[in-house]
Amino acid sequence: MNHNKGDIGLLPIPSQILNSLELNKLGQAAVEMVSKELWGDELSLEFVYPGHVVDHVQLLSRITKEIDSEVLNLLGLSSIPPIIEEILQTPLVSDDTDVEEESGDADEETDGDEEDKESLSTTSAAWISYAVGIVLGRFTPGVDNALGKGKFESDVAHKLLAHADTDGIMVLDARHPDDMASRISQVLQLALGSESSTQIIENVCGSGDAEENLRKYFEKKFFDEHIKKYKKRPVYWLLQSLKRNYSIYIFHERFTKDTLHRIRGEEYVGAKLKQLETDINDLRKLRINAQGKESREIDKQLGDLEAIFTDVKAFAGKIDELTHGAYKPHIDDGILLNMAPLWELIPSWHEPKVCWQALIKGDYDWSNQAMDHRPNQVREVCKKNKSFAIAHGLT
Repeated sequence: MNHNKGDIGLLPIPSQILNSLELNKLGQAAVEMVSKELWGDELSLEFVYPGHVVDHVQLLSRITKEIDSEVLNLLGLSSIPPIIEEILQTPLVSDDTDVEEESGDADEETDGDEEDKESLSTTSAAWISYAVGIVLGRFTPGVDNALGKGKFESDVAHKLLAHADTDGIMVLDARHPDDMASRISQVLQLALGSESSTQIIENVCGSGDAEENLRKYFEKKFFDEHIKKYKKRPVYWLLQSLKRNYSIYIFHERFTKDTLHRIRGEEYVGAKLKQLETDINDLRKLRINAQGKESREIDKQLGDLEAIFTDVKAFAGKIDELTHGAYKPHIDDGILLNMAPLWELIPSWHEPKVCWQALIKGDYDWSNQAMDHRPNQVREVCKKNKSFAIAHGLT
């Protein structure tokens, strides 16, 4: 539980091992590999790309075997003595631990299969998340010392960068040039090849139309997983209409005071409303001469499209309220406080609404969002709280 350099120095290690230049070199290589363990973790500032984890584990395993072999050679042994091998293979189980009886080879194989499937799904989801980071402009393949630089040939890295959206805005709409599902599929094909990318999407989203399945995955499940991974501080925000008929992702670091205006404009929401109006009018024209079954089918399509139009129109209205109001992002406030005023645009997650209610109540009067949305109350608080006054530049 507590040891220092002196304790380590008392270990009876033979001089030929202590003085071995080869062991010293292998040991340093092993330490370096362990220190780079986070290279495959998207949450790490040293993140390179998901596949690096496999490379790291395999290389560390090889170095470990080389260390074992060198130690045996220095001790004049051909193999590890049976008594030591037994100790190494014996699991550490405490006295009060109940050890389950073996359930047979079939059960063990089943458990192994399930673990393999879970591992495969996790790795595949990590690749999709990496592709999201490329598309939204968070990861920059091929750029030295950049986050998520990957391990690609220069021409591939260049093509991957070309798929990034400079404003960090992507929509879930098959008919839009900035459709996120289509772009993610293209990025995965470039990074991994057509066959591997298809398999990765199937591992996470199931079989069928890859882009359509990705779109459904991004509409709900990806955001839920992303929130958990980032411990309720998501870096990608999912803005949606109340009925989830319209979904748009943004990278929060690219969010500016103009982002909502752009989303509301003719490029995204405005374009979607025009598209829906055109589709509805076309169906109404067809309805005039339709009869029987065809007429009923058109009526159903019309009802569905009109419901979607109403939902997207309401979404546009909520954005209008925010753009005409006091909302603007402040990086110093942190992710959740910046999401709080947008809570009505984030129906799939309750935390922003909870945070907004707390902000209005006065729990975050130190923040810029509080000053933006309840300035009179915050200024009164600052008269009594010098720290808040300093934070708001009122001293």
